[in-house]
Amino acid sequence: MKTTRQEEHPKLQNEHVLLVPLQLADADSYFNLYLALDALNIYEEAAILPKETKCDFTGRIASLCTYIWTIRLAGDPDRIIGDCALHHWNKTKHEIEIGGALFPVYWGRGIMSHAFQLVMKFAAMTLEIKTIVGSTQTNNVNAQRMAHKLGFNIAYADGKNTVLKLNVSKSI
Repeated sequence: MKTTRQEEHPKLQNEHVLLVPLQLADADSYFNLYLALDALNIYEEAAILPKETKCDFTGRIASLCTYIWTIRLAGDPDRIIGDCALHHWNKTKHEIEIGGALFPVYWGRGIMSHAFQLVMKFAAMTLEIKTIVGSTQTNNVNAQRMAHKLGFNIAYADGKNTVLKLNVSKSI
């Protein structure tokens, strides 16, 4: 798993959530997050590859991200309840993609919105990002609703996927 210096990949927090950089030590909880999501069959493809170990999975996902954090509630900082990541950084366009997942029991509580706000501010200030891109399945209306509340607008949509964009300079 690639590592970054702590000052480049800091913990982020507000009164609601704590975002801690993903570590291999988190592999058990992190694997269980995606095991739970894969069981729901909500994604076109399973996140976990056949015969992939917890550590292999955690390392693979981390290697695909520019930055990745585990999401924890501020009042329960030892329990991983999700993840939030920045990936596909286009330095030329000053653009990066954002994504995240939560254990289903935490859906609909505004947790991901708090996590995204912290990560978007980090991206704008640290990486000089001008545009943040998010994509979701077109039938995931809850994710789209959250993105709209954060200021994202639909850039592309078809029957399967919706891509949303946020001009950071206007919103953060």
